Amino acid sequence: MTTSSLSAQLATIYDPTQAPDVQYLRQDSKLRESILFDPRDAADLDNDEIFALGLAGFTELCSLCGRFQQYEEDFFSQHAKLIRRTDLTREENGRISQRLSELLPLLSCFYLQDCGLKALEWLIRNFHVHLMDMDAFIGGFLLYHETPLFPKALSILGGMTDHEWDDSNTRNKWLFLRQIRKQKGNLNRSFLVKRCLADFGFVQFVEKLHSRFLDLSCKYDSIVSNWVSFTTVLIMEYFHAIPSPSIPDNVLLYFVPLIIEALNRTKSYFSSYLMILTQLCCKSQLSKDAIYQLLTILLSQSLQPKEQIVLACIVLVESQDCIEGGDEKLGEC
Repeated sequence: MTTSSLSAQLATIYDPTQAPDVQYLRQDSKLRESILFDPRDAADLDNDEIFALGLAGFTELCSLCGRFQQYEEDFFSQHAKLIRRTDLTREENGRISQRLSELLPLLSCFYLQDCGLKALEWLIRNFHVHLMDMDAFIGGFLLYHETPLFPKALSILGGMTDHEWDDSNTRNKWLFLRQIRKQKGNLNRSFLVKRCLADFGFVQFVEKLHSRFLDLSCKYDSIVSNWVSFTTVLIMEYFHAIPSPSIPDNVLLYFVPLIIEALNRTKSYFSSYLMILTQLCCKSQLSKDAIYQLLTILLSQSLQPKEQIVLACIVLVESQDCIEGGDEKLGEC
């Protein structure tokens, strides 16, 4: 398939507000994007070879975590092998992207194992996840920001062309990583905290990652523990880094309802939201209704250890100026 032919087809399915500029996408027969191989070596491997590699990785993943099996027909079957996203409608690609938004977070828990990267290699080759699902793709590598995996993933994000990373391309929300990509270096967490301070949209992206992994933890607790720890600490450090005197109202309006909902429904990693809540309380003043609601939820919990819940309640009460010792509603909690 020629470059112009590929671009013409992709132009009919990409969302212009999010996708790379298709006229700059490159389908060079001498270079192929890859997470495992050098681009020139990857070009020597045909789709059948990459599929066999990906299927071997996927089979091993299924033996490690049964949840992967639900994605076999969509991505690792003989039917999936024949899918060409350039031939699909926007709606059909949307359904594929929805499934990938569920698969990639789970898969990212296994990126330090060969089987995880083998499966991803096939998703890159045949489903163009690095182009058409950029958020889910690079989001899965944020945990590994200090490892060689991150610059490798960043090097193929949005394709290998430089135009996608030009200042004029307002569609690429990951432009803030341009210098890191150019230097092929790792990323420290303080850089991510600074990005949170500069772009609340990125904060929301991190929180959605956090929620996604908490949902996964219900059945696969040990698998996602590193992810939950990473996103918890990043959110807490963001709160801590917000300049005094207080966290902005828009941040509170976003996080407080989320925390209340999460404390009501989340059993796994309950302590994650306790830590986020206590850090938020230390930097902000909440409404009385929110405080009473939070206290009611916390004091009704039977989870262990109780000491964490008691400490969170103490921090919540003592940090809020609107709460007085003789408050009748406080006594009801």
